[in-house]
Amino acid sequence: QYLADVMEEGKFTIDKYGIYQEIQSPTTILATTNPHGGRWNNFNGPSINQIPVKSNILDRIDQIYVFQDFQTDEDKLGYADEKMAMNQNGLAYDYDFLKRYLQYAASIEEPVLTTEATTMFKFFWLKLSGMGNATNRTLDSIVRTAIAQARLHLKKEIDVQIANETIESIGLMF
Repeated sequence: QYLADVMEEGKFTIDKYGIYQEIQSPTTILATTNPHGGRWNNFNGPSINQIPVKSNILDRIDQIYVFQDFQTDEDKLGYADEKMAMNQNGLAYDYDFLKRYLQYAASIEEPVLTTEATTMFKFFWLKLSGMGNATNRTLDSIVRTAIAQARLHLKKEIDVQIANETIESIGLMF
């Protein structure tokens, strides 16, 4: 329960030895898990019930992406070909650049929403709510995702481009 509170409030308190201190703690958690039973039951739309995470924590997770096994031999061979080509070409990832880029992006002050982006997010959230895919927390999640997207673009405002990318990303997730 303590983790759920910190995830929601972005802060925690210490009250020990006569010291009361509120500590800001914006929390980002990246996690992976396998579904209950090891495989997704439905390849067209996996059930959220198969994710082995307590519902109070799951409700606070902004984005959930499901990766499924390839269904056909053709898909499997295509993946194997690409993977082998990457290994043969010795493609190396520049993790140092990525770390520096993400540190710089995180240092950008919080981007502000434009009027257009605000309107787009409200209507998108209403649409998701109407389909039964959104709660009140989902609107906050949309905005947090947009802020992260703007920072990745090194932008100081969430404009129509960022709003569209955010809506497309979250739409794919649902």
